[in-house]
Amino acid sequence: MTIWQIILLIAGFGAIGGIVNSAISGEFNYPRFDPAAKVWRPGWFGNVLVGSVAAVVVWGVYGPLASYDLVTGSKIELPKWSEDVHHEIEIAFRVDENLRFSHVTLALDLTARDHQEIAKKAGQPWTLAKSFAGACPISSWISILDVGEISRLKFKLHKNQKLVQQGTAHDMIFNPDHLLEFIKKHFPLSPNDIILSGTPEGVGQLRSGDVLQAELHSEKQLLLSCLWDVI
Repeated sequence: MTIWQIILLIAGFGAIGGIVNSAISGEFNYPRFDPAAKVWRPGWFGNVLVGSVAAVVVWGVYGPLASYDLVTGSKIELPKWSEDVHHEIEIAFRVDENLRFSHVTLALDLTARDHQEIAKKAGQPWTLAKSFAGACPISSWISILDVGEISRLKFKLHKNQKLVQQGTAHDMIFNPDHLLEFIKKHFPLSPNDIILSGTPEGVGQLRSGDVLQAELHSEKQLLLSCLWDVI
């Protein structure tokens, strides 16, 4: 089975707020396969927005020990060295050999917020906070041909049966097609790369024992439902 490269473009929604520390620095490094560790080592860049105005655009590098794991199982194992891991539900797109969207799914972008704050204050990259083992649980892929109009996609996340995040592709400040064209113009992009398209408000902390249920809907039907147990 192919291990996919992952490119993260945090596009943001109208309701999301946040400022990324502009002290992140380093040379941009595109994803590459590490045969010894059998993982992809991704470069990283972000475009985080507040309201409808770009707050700051930053780019940095996850160090040589970093790996952004794609976990397809039903369990999320929190890192024992962090006491504040947060969930961010996002629509994920996979590109084909023609660098066009071929498949879509849901992904959880997990962040060790306590270590992220330490790195931000020190003006350092967020390697540990964003690249730990299991940092990106991902669900099953659906052909883009089966989802209808991308802008009509809706998604939601329940935590312990309580709705905590919901959004639509239409809410995105930059729609998925715009993100794809921007990435193709400015960054290395390869077949089977994965693009995460941003998270709506409601980001929150995960605790052992939590149960997460995420759903992806087209305009007419439920496309995907996935369940994760947090341990």
